[in-house]
Amino acid sequence: MTGNKSCGSSRRPIQRRLCIGVAAGVLLLSLSGCGKGVSVEDVIYQGDIGVGDIQYQTTEVFKGDVQQEERVHLRVPKFEQVLYNGNMEGEVSKVYVHGSGSVKKGDKLYELKTEELDNEIEQQGYALQQLQLQYQQAQESGASAIELQQAQLDIQLMENEITKLKQTRQEYVVTAPCDGSVEMGVTEGQYLYARGWVGVIRYERPEFVEIDSSANVNFGKRVNVDDSGVTVGATVVQAENTHPGGDAIMLKLDQPLENPNAAVVSFTTKVSTNVLVVDKNAVYDLSEDGSTGYVDLLNNGNKIKRQVTIGAKSERLYEVEYGLKEGDVVVTNQLI
Repeated sequence: MTGNKSCGSSRRPIQRRLCIGVAAGVLLLSLSGCGKGVSVEDVIYQGDIGVGDIQYQTTEVFKGDVQQEERVHLRVPKFEQVLYNGNMEGEVSKVYVHGSGSVKKGDKLYELKTEELDNEIEQQGYALQQLQLQYQQAQESGASAIELQQAQLDIQLMENEITKLKQTRQEYVVTAPCDGSVEMGVTEGQYLYARGWVGVIRYERPEFVEIDSSANVNFGKRVNVDDSGVTVGATVVQAENTHPGGDAIMLKLDQPLENPNAAVVSFTTKVSTNVLVVDKNAVYDLSEDGSTGYVDLLNNGNKIKRQVTIGAKSERLYEVEYGLKEGDVVVTNQLI
């Protein structure tokens, strides 16, 4: 396993037994018996082994844990709300959005005829002016305090009545409930009944994002979103398939994203513990689905191409389900 001695290359002994652990989310490896913690990069460079006239950088297969994560980009979902006529009914006098179009919250969509209501408001206005004039005359003529108090009460009641009529008139003018794009089914002259369908509005909500993922996540799970280097917390509020072609996961953000089109979120999709693992740089010619690949195994001075079955994959390590055993030495790089 240390290569052919006749090659004349210098070698370093390979540490066979390794201990693996996870501390504060960082994968740590330590050499058996020495208690010295080393980084993954330190362990990957096991030594230079010569085979024939070629020297290789190698690593050993060892037991460890692999946490596979999926990083996916976010998208801002479109919500849809059905639009209904208000509590008023009547003939449509004016349409502000014909067919479809973009609107802002509060933009007028259409309004119903209000001729009768407008006439009533006008008549009540004249009545209010008369009451105010009568109050002024009562003051000038020296009316009693009780008479003046009653006149003030009459004015207040009339003002309240006019306010109610104006509020009712506002319901005859239907506006967009939020920013978005609308599709309207209303035409001028059409008679609309109370609570009748008039269209739909599609809109975005900055506190929600959506992803397509096969990750097994539960409602209420907390995750972190990478917003161009800024970490934003989020909660899973929907985890079932709601998007064509994929499993849609809905997240509610703690705060809106600055750059939602570039933001990504990571989910743990698989965790394998105490399994055979190997440096990912040792595996090549991965199959299309990433389930198999090849390694160059060094055995008694020979380099043997060996097919392996791959399980979980982390950023640095692959789980080896079949094809290698603990302590096997494989090539990570050809040096000469």
